[in-house]
Amino acid sequence: MSMRKKLVVVMLIVLVLLCLTKSNVMAASFKTSFSPTTAVVQQGSTVEVSINISDIDAGNGIYSFTGVLEYDTEVFETLTDSSIVVASGWSKDFDPQANKLTMGRNGFTSENLTLATITLKAKQTTNATNATLKLTQIKASGPEGDIDGTDITCSVQVQSGGVIIQPDPGANEIVDPTVNEPQENLTNEVQNIVANEDNSSNSDVPYTGAEDYIVPFMAVVVILGIISFINYKKIDDEN
Repeated sequence: MSMRKKLVVVMLIVLVLLCLTKSNVMAASFKTSFSPTTAVVQQGSTVEVSINISDIDAGNGIYSFTGVLEYDTEVFETLTDSSIVVASGWSKDFDPQANKLTMGRNGFTSENLTLATITLKAKQTTNATNATLKLTQIKASGPEGDIDGTDITCSVQVQSGGVIIQPDPGANEIVDPTVNEPQENLTNEVQNIVANEDNSSNSDVPYTGAEDYIVPFMAVVVILGIISFINYKKIDDEN
């Protein structure tokens, strides 16, 4: 076999290998979000905040989830193990010293679900005017190992007679279940916008950068394959 033929064969093999491995370009990912049961809690009362996970893209799914809770103790009383209830089929381990929450299950899952519900009690009196509730150092484990998540945050504004929970700009979206007032005065255009609003978290685990280049990359692969095939045919015809 001539050198040119060998070169063409090598190029074709490389192209085939690139095509076979393209499905592994994107990293595993998932989304997390907070959702409180109410937007306002009276001082001395409680509010339940759920930790949700969705859009799991990690092969067979995940089997564990960890995160560190950060909250303003000037506004809320100290969290205990009994303050946290996890989803059915999941176990939990809460370290009140480090505020680290670890949850696990037997087997993988990729379903969207509420992993845990945290009950926070607002103090009777506080001098704080604002505070935050965060879940940081988020990590899930899947078939290929650990998957880093993105921190989620609720900003908290303290007002006379209650604590208002609002989404922090740039953080994961907070689902506000109190926004169910009558919509009679809205126009059709506004109703359509509300109906199509995406209520999921905006904080994906970032891809490896291939998303913006995968289509041009595949086009180049196809063109190189065609050129290689034509050269191969020319060489074969000459011999």
